[in-house]
Amino acid sequence: MTTEVTITLDEDVASVLQEQAKAQRKPLRELGNEAMRIGLTVGDAGVRPAFVIRTFSSEYQPGIDPDRLKDYLNDDDDEAYRRLQDDRS
Repeated sequence: MTTEVTITLDEDVASVLQEQAKAQRKPLRELGNEAMRIGLTVGDAGVRPAFVIRTFSSEYQPGIDPDRLKDYLNDDDDEAYRRLQDDRS
């Protein structure tokens, strides 16, 4: 089903549309429909909500995973244990 609609295009848009129709050997109507479908689809998908980083306070230093504290303490490497103690102070 088609609906006939008359629209007024800016000179630059009409010029590009005519050049593309000629280069692609497609009717102006077909190329115009394709361009509008793409533009309408991209317009909806292009709007994204702002990315938000939620911060919080913690008694642990950055890089210390509280779920792995026992791993730090059970580590045979004395140096790693000393670094953990230094980080906590």
